[in-house]
Amino acid sequence: MKSTANFCLAIFFALPICLHAQLWPTETIRSGITGAWTRAADFDNDNDPDILVQSGDTIYWYENLLPGWTPHIIDLTFYNSKFDYVDVLDLDGDGDTDILKFPASDFADPLTWNENKSNGTEWELHQILPDVNCNWMQSSWGDLDGDGDVDLVVPEADFINPTPLSSIYWLENTGDGDAWTKHPLLPGSYLYSSVADLDGDGDLDIACDEGSAGILWLENKLPNTVWIQHPVVNNGDFHLVGACVDLNGDGAADIATAMQNGGIAYFANPGWGKVNINSAPQLYFGVFGDVDGDGDTDVPYGGWGNVPQALGWAENQNNGANWVKHNISTAVAIQRIPTGLADIDDDGDLDLVSLTFDYNTGLGSALWSANPKISVSISNPKTSEELSFISVWPNPFSVSTTIRYELNSANNVSLCVYDLLGRQVRTLHRDRQDAGIHEAIWDGKLDNGDRAPSAVYFLRIATENGAVSRMMVME
Repeated sequence: MKSTANFCLAIFFALPICLHAQLWPTETIRSGITGAWTRAADFDNDNDPDILVQSGDTIYWYENLLPGWTPHIIDLTFYNSKFDYVDVLDLDGDGDTDILKFPASDFADPLTWNENKSNGTEWELHQILPDVNCNWMQSSWGDLDGDGDVDLVVPEADFINPTPLSSIYWLENTGDGDAWTKHPLLPGSYLYSSVADLDGDGDLDIACDEGSAGILWLENKLPNTVWIQHPVVNNGDFHLVGACVDLNGDGAADIATAMQNGGIAYFANPGWGKVNINSAPQLYFGVFGDVDGDGDTDVPYGGWGNVPQALGWAENQNNGANWVKHNISTAVAIQRIPTGLADIDDDGDLDLVSLTFDYNTGLGSALWSANPKISVSISNPKTSEELSFISVWPNPFSVSTTIRYELNSANNVSLCVYDLLGRQVRTLHRDRQDAGIHEAIWDGKLDNGDRAPSAVYFLRIATENGAVSRMMVME
């Protein structure tokens, strides 16, 4: 199966507080998906990030071969998965990435995980819990009991019964992912959970929504089976997603939330004062990370799809006190969710993995967007210590672009341009070069002399010791 490419130039809105206009070229990994979810993880242990794609009942991982992607099937039986999601973690502690699956439907589906048996080439299905007549919502994990393995926190939501049959509980891992002991926490309907050491005492606590109206955290008192409840906020709003992460740089995990009516905010630990991140309505945030490489944690965001929203990221400034919004796509009334941050193109910055879903058509797409950081002067540790990529500028370009790179020693070098199907379309250089900084210009022409069409391309610089690839966008 060939991966489908979509040439999409993401344009920042001219917001008054937006300081950095950027273009994020975007590639569609898979389109026409009924019920989509994506994550970034290294499934084949080759030290580059691959992309997990849920497509209806089937879960794939797409092998990163830039230029190009190769799909591999993980599981064909993810049940009624239109509104479900999947996540990635090393659940059995063997050093590779497994898949955890959360069915969010009222069709009585089991909670399962897929064990990565051999660098993504073989997968074994395991059941964690049998089917229940409610929805498994946003779960989290960590070593709650300090025994060295991964435990799970599972919130359930019952949207049918006036007195919910659901609850939130934690599952003690008692057999490397094959045996689980259920420990109840609180009855009621819950939409999310997150795990962190919130009180700084060395063990992991749990944050969750309080009956879909506020936020509380549960203090870990193990081996005492009773967890102490602490309120964070109770404002009557639905908190649709939450995460525990240090956003103000004081070393304590804060609690971030996306609210149905109030945008994205975080509550600063320990006083739980509210700080707004993005006040636009109906937002959804993704995996947090240092998008701009300045040492603090930024917040990617998207929209639910009911009102026009763009995909973007909020830049953390002044230790979480100020946030600059950067939209990296046009605003459209389809669901756009950022689901992963990883250095997909190996240029030293974090790229954004995301999904779209259109409620009108019932179809979605899995995508990744290249961080347009244009000045990266680092060696590529997993390919060649002798080659340092510097820049492609301008990028995107309409007429020509200049490639700069540095050789630490004399080497045989080839510079080639590939299209998104992996076909070599232009050779820019193929000869021996001395140590030092070198430049090459691509004039936008193919090897046959014709003008290359507007599209996304990949530059591959190869030496005797390895290679690096970079995305280029020709307008």
